[in-house]
Amino acid sequence: MAKIAALILPSSRAGELQALCKRTGDMLRLYFRHQIDADTYFGERSACALMRVKPDPLNPCVQPIAAAMSACVACGYYLSSSSRHGVDSATRLAADLAGDEGMAALARGDGVYAFAQWDKQREQLCVGVDKLGMRPLYWSALPGGGYAVASELKVLVSLQDRLEPDWCAWEEFLACGNVFGAHTFFHGIQRVGAAEAITFSHDGHTSRIVERFLESIEVRDRPVEEFVEEQGAAFDAAMARLASLHDKPGKTILTLSGGHDSRRILAGLLKRDIRPEVYTVPEVLADGSEYESDIVRELCHLTGLTGHHVYPATSVDRMSVRGLRDLAVDFESSGHNYSTILALALDCADCVNYDGLAGDIELSGLFMKPGYFQAGGDEAFVANWPHPPHGWMQLPGANCRPLHDRLRAEFDRWTGHPNRFAYFYLMGRTRRMVSLAPLSLQANVFESLYPYLDRDVMRSAFGFPPARFVGGYMQPRLIRALNSALGEARSADALNSRAHKVSGVERRRERHALVRQAGRLPVTSRAWSGSASQKRRFQMIGALPFLVSGRQAFWEFGRAATLVQLAHFERVSRSSTDYRDAVMDLQDAFGRHGDWCRPL
Repeated sequence: MAKIAALILPSSRAGELQALCKRTGDMLRLYFRHQIDADTYFGERSACALMRVKPDPLNPCVQPIAAAMSACVACGYYLSSSSRHGVDSATRLAADLAGDEGMAALARGDGVYAFAQWDKQREQLCVGVDKLGMRPLYWSALPGGGYAVASELKVLVSLQDRLEPDWCAWEEFLACGNVFGAHTFFHGIQRVGAAEAITFSHDGHTSRIVERFLESIEVRDRPVEEFVEEQGAAFDAAMARLASLHDKPGKTILTLSGGHDSRRILAGLLKRDIRPEVYTVPEVLADGSEYESDIVRELCHLTGLTGHHVYPATSVDRMSVRGLRDLAVDFESSGHNYSTILALALDCADCVNYDGLAGDIELSGLFMKPGYFQAGGDEAFVANWPHPPHGWMQLPGANCRPLHDRLRAEFDRWTGHPNRFAYFYLMGRTRRMVSLAPLSLQANVFESLYPYLDRDVMRSAFGFPPARFVGGYMQPRLIRALNSALGEARSADALNSRAHKVSGVERRRERHALVRQAGRLPVTSRAWSGSASQKRRFQMIGALPFLVSGRQAFWEFGRAATLVQLAHFERVSRSSTDYRDAVMDLQDAFGRHGDWCRPL
């Protein structure tokens, strides 16, 4: 579901295409219910294969979609001025790409998508992503000639003869939570940029940027009441457009948290008489407790909706999920340890989910402070972005500019553009090599729709002076305009500080757990670096709980544990047998404890 791949080889290697397709398909197909639509094309100079995982409720047609002079696979959803009800997203996208304007038509469309198109006449493969690069798409040169493209990093890892970590990328991720630019965790594997289109032939490739959406937005001040009315109208229109993509209201679900973004979507769905089935994956605290289920239970009671929470109740269950969570889409961020279990706990292959991704960036301003808009605010913002560096983060072979210089250069790219604080923050999220939880889910369980990423919604939100968002509480006002009860109900913010207080006993338990887990870290250092000093850095993690505060120890250990995931990911990605065995282990863990999904 929602995953694609493509291969292009010189004609001299055409005989290898079938074997490469099988290796690629094995890595794309995570669950047994997943199937692969694929086709191959042979020309005088090149051979090509296009693949897509199904089923996909927004793109039910057989893919690759073949036309007279082209063929196309796509994932995600696409809207255009010529969109018609009853025609799925991939078909519309393929039609626009095959039209007279070609790639230029994408600047008038909208959505969150990735595609690969084979030009039969020119024998070229063109790939691209949406205006934000929200849909990840990676590419690499193949040993012996040709190129591979896939929506998941592990597919390309499995096709490489030699795998070498890009420690500069790892330094960026471990400090900032995302990777700058096009490089990835591994040398030779690149990520397609926002609105970028890359054309591959049998012996080379070229790149172009189709549009620069965020940079084109203009800020204009107006009264708050006018902005609220304008934003409300844009959001309502976005919900109408997205609802038209899916004509089965009974197959609509909503992943609802305790915050405001998904609550506004719920209010919008109810206004359109769409009553979704609600699921929440609570954020589990160190002692195994969670508080979001209570909030979602209250929201379901107010609206009369059926709600469920998906939560592994025991520590053994949680460790089973945590140890294998990166299989779903390469890696999973530490902030969403348990969301991967939705892929096992639910059977939603024919459902469409609405998600509040990026609403907090556009409309809440929670990451901004008043000082950012005063003299010296730029430096304060950049200084607060990465976590403080520590000695153990001196990774082997990270021969590049100092991290702060790279961070500053990335932020300066937005100089002169409106609301560059929000843009930088947003692009950091879309550029993460660690897949966000909603993207993890939509890649393996169901398709998700994002009203906050609609063009008109974004133009309205980012066109409001960014300093006005700080302390403006825009989301509650917008929710109350749609549904007064949902706007007044308590939110996660009200419970956050109380729920995250950790007692002294719990802190000691956390430290002991860190010591036990730290014993595995030297294995990672041996696997990826022969440096004795690097090994000692990892071993020092074991002493951290006794040297620093519990919170600081968590920061250190969390990033070291990410490198442990790298070693596990590398192992299962290089062998389709190990990969399938790991998937079966995860499914067995769920099979033994099938009560993770319960009614609220």
